[in-house]
Formats: sequence, C-alpha cells, structure tokens
Amino acid sequence: MAQTRVIGDAWLSAAAERALGKLMAALPASLREQATSIRQRLYVDATTWRGTIENLSMLPTVQDAVSRDRKLSIKYWKAGRELVERTLDPLGLVAKGNTWYLFARTTSGFRTYRISRIKEAVLLDEPSERPPDFDLASYWKNSTAQFHDEISREIEARSRALAEKMEAELERL
Repeated sequence: MAQTRVIGDAWLSAAAERALGKLMAALPASLREQATSIRQRLYVDATTWRGTIENLSMLPTVQDAVSRDRKLSIKYWKAGRELVERTLDPLGLVAKGNTWYLFARTTSGFRTYRISRIKEAVLLDEPSERPPDFDLASYWKNSTAQFHDEISREIEARSRALAEKMEAELERL
C-alpha cells in the first residue's frame, strides 16, 4: 500500500494508484489518517545494490517503532565491524531491493541504518520526534545521491593515486 509504483509496469501502477485512491476515500477518517501516516513512513526503492541475503530478525521491532512513533534503542554493527549503541527517533523504512534501511534522527543528525546490521533493537516507551515537514522519499533520494557522489570521489581519488604510483614506478625503471 505504501507505493504502488513498485509494481514496475506503468499501466498496473496507475491502476493500483486509482484503486488505492478509491480505497482511501472509502475509509473512515481515523483509518484514512492512519493509512496516510503509514504511507509517509515507508518508501520502497525497487532497485538493488547487489544480490545478498539479509538478516531481518530486527525488522518487526523497528517497524513497530516507526508505526507507533516511539524512540528506539539499538546495538548496531558499523561497516568497520564496530558495535555501537544508539538511541534514535525512527522516521521511516526504505526497502531497496531485498535490503531494508531505517532512516532516523539522532543527536548527530539524520542517519541511515541497515536493518541487517542491527544486533539488538528495543522499543522505548518514549515518543519520537518527527519533523513536521519530513519527506522520506526526498531524504532517501538526497542521501543516496550523496552516497553515490562520495563513492565516485573515492574511486576517482584512488584511480589518480594508482596512476601516479604507476607513473613513478615507470620513471624509476
């Protein structure tokens, strides 16, 4: 229900969007508000990073925190294999292919957490703070664009360093 365009086919996506509009119009106001709230908290990016199997055992707890607007305490394996503890305001979930991400606000700003790297998740009995103008899809798109730019710059820098090293070796020979 979050996003009908994940169906892939433009005609089917349009039909699903029309059906969703009719369903939303038929819902009582309280359920319509809840459905709208859930739709604002889930973004599905159907492209994949690569074919991997993900451990999603913490996903139900994270989903609960997102849907109930509750703070979340996690133990998280950073990319360098360092285990850290964080308390965060969960803002939404993103499914990218078969990989799930939690988008959250921390004391250091907005962060993205890969669900499969969460070792432990505890739902806290404290309301999370959600920015009133928060748009998950926009934040995700900006975040991934920034990530791609960083990767491109890193590849470029390593390529330059390798070329310089090879040139120095050739001169030495």
